[in-house]
Amino acid sequence: MALPENPFQDKKCIQSNNPVRMAVESKFNNSEDIQKLDQEYDNAMRSKMNDATGKDLKTCVRDGLMKRFPQNNISAMVLTGAKGGLVNMTQISCLLGQQELEGRRVPKMQNGKTLPCYLPYDPNPRSSGYVTDRFISGLRP
Repeated sequence: MALPENPFQDKKCIQSNNPVRMAVESKFNNSEDIQKLDQEYDNAMRSKMNDATGKDLKTCVRDGLMKRFPQNNISAMVLTGAKGGLVNMTQISCLLGQQELEGRRVPKMQNGKTLPCYLPYDPNPRSSGYVTDRFISGLRP
């Protein structure tokens, strides 16, 4: 069985006629200063995703755990100072958040993709390393 020329053609993700994708592609293709534009985009996305992560973590840690402090062993270890930190507890029970490489979001290759499974210049936060999964339930590839 031969692979289709464009494996994303009939997918329900970011299609080639999506206005957001078209705007991003035109900026990246026509800009002389691609690195500056990429850095501005990175900073804007990182700040928005950090705000969203902060809100989610506050809700999850305060109200979202099925077993609260005295009964939850991980919570007991972290809050008493015996072992681990708040970051470890939130990554186990809530979400990982934005993953960074060398202080930046996951960089794009020359073809505009971060990984082969994403479309070029995909604006989806997940394509640039934002992980909404948690360790207790497992991570998606």
